Amino acid sequence: MLRRNKIKSMGFTLIELLITIAIVGLLASVAYPSYKGVLEKTRRQEAIRTLLEASQLMESYYAMNLNYSGAISGGVITVFTTSDDFSKLYTLTGTAATGSSSFTLSATPITTGAQSDDECGTLTITHTGSTGADASDCW
Repeated sequence: MLRRNKIKSMGFTLIELLITIAIVGLLASVAYPSYKGVLEKTRRQEAIRTLLEASQLMESYYAMNLNYSGAISGGVITVFTTSDDFSKLYTLTGTAATGSSSFTLSATPITTGAQSDDECGTLTITHTGSTGADASDCW
């Protein structure tokens, strides 16, 4: 009797490899938009934190000067500086009339930045603590 030695193949077939690639591609196509959404929400929370911090500094300025007008010059908030990382995502501006007892601060996404697709758009806060955005449920 002749005995033939069967050599067992070690490795993957082309079909198995293609199925694996298809599954990985499907998982990536589902995971990436979710990941992008989480990043946008995190950056938005940083903008909200920055607006609240700037608002607190505006209130401190008001307590010492009894107006907000000196704290904002040409739309730039002079009592607050933003980080370079924040400046790559949002533009922080403010408005207050001369001798004013009111202000509005805005964080607008930079159109060419990573936050440009954010549905919330411009975030605002006023001297009364009212908040707003271009879409609902953003604060």
